[in-house]
Amino acid sequence: PKSKPSTSPTAPPFAHAHRHFPSMGCNGSMQEAEPYQAPPAYNPQVRLAPVGAAASPTQAPQITIQVACGNCRTQVTVALTGLGLCQYECPTCNATNEFRIGDGGKDLTQMDEIEVVAPSYWETQNMQSGAGRGLVPEGRQVINAMQQLLDQTWKNQWTRDRGKDGKVLKFEVVMVQRNENVKVWTQYYRTRELLAQKAAQEEWATYTSKTETEVQDCLEAKAFLDKANLNKDVNEFYLFHGTRPTAARAICDNDFLINMAGSNAGTLYGPGIYLAEASSKSDEYSGEDTAGIFQGLYAMLVCRVTCGNINYTDEVAPDVQGLVDSILKVGSHHAVLGDREKCRGTYKEFIVFDEKQAYPEYVILYRRVPIDSR
Repeated sequence: PKSKPSTSPTAPPFAHAHRHFPSMGCNGSMQEAEPYQAPPAYNPQVRLAPVGAAASPTQAPQITIQVACGNCRTQVTVALTGLGLCQYECPTCNATNEFRIGDGGKDLTQMDEIEVVAPSYWETQNMQSGAGRGLVPEGRQVINAMQQLLDQTWKNQWTRDRGKDGKVLKFEVVMVQRNENVKVWTQYYRTRELLAQKAAQEEWATYTSKTETEVQDCLEAKAFLDKANLNKDVNEFYLFHGTRPTAARAICDNDFLINMAGSNAGTLYGPGIYLAEASSKSDEYSGEDTAGIFQGLYAMLVCRVTCGNINYTDEVAPDVQGLVDSILKVGSHHAVLGDREKCRGTYKEFIVFDEKQAYPEYVILYRRVPIDSR
């Protein structure tokens, strides 16, 4: 299916960046750097094969979904390369069909009935106010909290998504902005509350994220998390998503373009929004602006993510079709947790297939710096 393309602004109106030098560790002391690990031999990127084509040994399993033509009711199998609004042409009657992917297991008729409440620390409190404040610059306390989040979840581990010549570096936070987007927050809030209602009626396993467990001794980061009041009953976490500064603004304004969320690297668990609990994993997908006021800077989004009932897998070669079907077809789960840390020694990845389950609340602009400089 073909998804509608999105447009991104050419120059995001972030405030001017100021250099910031945060403390090295949670207690203000220098932390000993781990030795650099040489990358293994490079492997080709994973790519999905089109319908009917034979997948090569390096390609991911083909992911499909079966839909009925709205004109002649023929059952058609189409390749799932993206989520959101999709189109296909029926091979029997040539009618053009549209269908939407990404709302499996949620009763959308209840969404408008849920009253929306803003986080207590937002400047925008009136959820009927239109667009909201947009990107709001954060002060030193939140900047330090974000530096601690990046430092404490970092590890010196290379994966092929970084590229054969990519080195694992550390990060220096330059600026943080909070995204107060009423429209996108409303969608996220209502989706979270709807899943909370389901969680109260069902038994879901609860999980933890290193963005919480690794910063319990960091005063500013812990205060930041306490203030957020994340809902553990629906597995709500703060997770990282790497991008470019210009793309970060587009995501904050318009939400994730979900069919492109895995385009920077192999989509091992299907086409969705890929997020990580480790800053060094999300940095693999970050890119720098090559011109403009953010030249040389990278961007990482800190997103609220409601994972709901998680389909956990620690398999080296997971059943991708089964994982995707459990969310989009059966509706028994709402997110995938791929534990590559357990089976490969690398990282855990969290994947959601509905953009309304992820809210990009903070934008971190940062520099990559040598490991021995922090």
